[in-house]
Amino acid sequence: QLVTQAAKVQATKVTIDGLIADAGGGAIVINVGKVAGVTLGMRLAVERPGREIKDPATGKVLRKITTPVGEIEVTELDEVSAVAKGVSGQGFKVGDIVKSKD
Repeated sequence: QLVTQAAKVQATKVTIDGLIADAGGGAIVINVGKVAGVTLGMRLAVERPGREIKDPATGKVLRKITTPVGEIEVTELDEVSAVAKGVSGQGFKVGDIVKSKD
């Protein structure tokens, strides 16, 4: 019975959206952990925030422009944060955006 129901179960995709909290000493600490769905070995994209495009009539932010910085891989994990190492790119900074790879 379990096997027949398995085909009906949809996989859920976890979306990670966080920031680099520290990038010194070769380790990169991010402000998301197990609670947000981060797992050991997970690879995340890192982007640098740039300018915001605002609606001239309302001042509302329409779009945020980011620049790709590289990719990191999670090596340590707790409930609310994680430690990662750089896999590609360099110059990771506090405040860089960390998110799920597409």
